[in-house]
Amino acid sequence: GVCGQCVTKVTDGIPEHRDDFLSADEKNSNQCVMPCVSRAVSDSLTLDL
Repeated sequence: GVCGQCVTKVTDGIPEHRDDFLSADEKNSNQCVMPCVSRAVSDSLTLDL
């Protein structure tokens, strides 16, 4: 969660951000996630792979 290599676009759902890479504004927008360390807050999380 520190290098940014796995940054992935979120298309549906709400992620729980556990990374140290995204800014607070980016985390609050819930548009991107670091799947290597983050999890879903919502029942499902759809990513654009």
